[in-house]
This record gives sequence, C-alpha cells and structure tokens, in this order.
Amino acid sequence: MSVGGLRVVIENSLDPGTELTVWLDGRSPRPGRIMWVQDEPDGSIVGVCFLDAPEGAEIPGRLDDGASRSSRSSS
Repeated sequence: MSVGGLRVVIENSLDPGTELTVWLDGRSPRPGRIMWVQDEPDGSIVGVCFLDAPEGAEIPGRLDDGASRSSRSSS
C-alpha cells in the first residue's frame, strides 16, 4: 500500500477501470479504481489507485514487466 493506491491479490478477476471502495481495518473507506490486472492460476493481482490520492502520488506497479504473464492494463 502507498499514498496513491495498493496492490492486492483477489480470488475473482476485475476489469481495469472498475471503480470500487477499499475498506481497510481501522481506516476510513477510500474510493478506488482498478488500473491493471495480472491474472494468476489462483486468482488475480490488481493495482488499485485511490481516487482521493494527492496529485502525483505513486500507484503500486506490477510484480514484473507483464511480458511473462497474462496481463490486462487500462487504456
């Protein structure tokens, strides 16, 4: 997790551009948007940017360059 978003493993796949609310223990809910999806055999790794993040905040990147795994990114 960072100021700009988080990278998380989920069981279901979500499409880039999907908007959602992120709930973390002990914190206020944050509006977010799926920026990229990396499909894995047991689910997906997704990058979520917080829509209320400060301008220029870094969004967590992929674990690799995306070339060796099936991946979808937002256009």
